[in-house]
Amino acid sequence: MAYRVELSARAKRDLDLILTRLLAQGAGETGLRWWFGLRDKIGTLADLPERCAPAPENETASSEIRELLYGRRQRYRILCKYKPTKSTFYTFATDGKNQPS
Repeated sequence: MAYRVELSARAKRDLDLILTRLLAQGAGETGLRWWFGLRDKIGTLADLPERCAPAPENETASSEIRELLYGRRQRYRILCKYKPTKSTFYTFATDGKNQPS
């Protein structure tokens, strides 16, 4: 079963901020490949989302939050509110310092 992946407004802002930061740092083509890889990784949540581990935030959340790590050092966390009855993920891309809204 394919799930629908929806980016929250926060996730869209985070992705835009990450791209802006990469471009400002002169990351060039390598930075763009990394950013598109992050977008692709978020897209993989449409298949087998259960593979993601529960996030530490899951203990205090009202709905199930899962975590998918990205990057060479897995510094970026993709936090997902998993709602199997609606087949939807709301994703948040963070750099490990931010919490989901």
